[in-house]
Amino acid sequence: MNELMKAKTRQDVACAVIIRNGMVLAARRGEELSNSGSWEFPGGKPQEGETPRECAVRRVKEELDINICIKEDLPSYEVNNDKNDKTFVIHPFLAEIEDGKVMLHGHSYVAWFMPIQLMGLAWPPSDMPIIDGLVDRILQTGKIA
Repeated sequence: MNELMKAKTRQDVACAVIIRNGMVLAARRGEELSNSGSWEFPGGKPQEGETPRECAVRRVKEELDINICIKEDLPSYEVNNDKNDKTFVIHPFLAEIEDGKVMLHGHSYVAWFMPIQLMGLAWPPSDMPIIDGLVDRILQTGKIA
């Protein structure tokens, strides 16, 4: 098949940018995960019939054992992966912890960071638009939420 005729498949991915007192929670991927050692916002791919918002809540519960409340939809964006002809549509959400104590399932570490500190961490390129947006938001409004 001609390379130009291949249609890229689209895959939704949801993640939660969890905030508390102006700080942002970041999770470091565990050794058993791809891209181990890199930082990320908890989340994943929606199950069939699940909205990205529902996915973010479910995945945070699975990964960190906490319940979150979505406060705001952040702008979605696309990331193209030419290796497998996929386009990922990233749906980030601003959230707060409702209850629970963080327990790690798949991550090796979590920590709270000032938004500007996020720029110094090792992130996958697909997460950089979220971080840039958070920093821009703070520079424009003086706050994250």
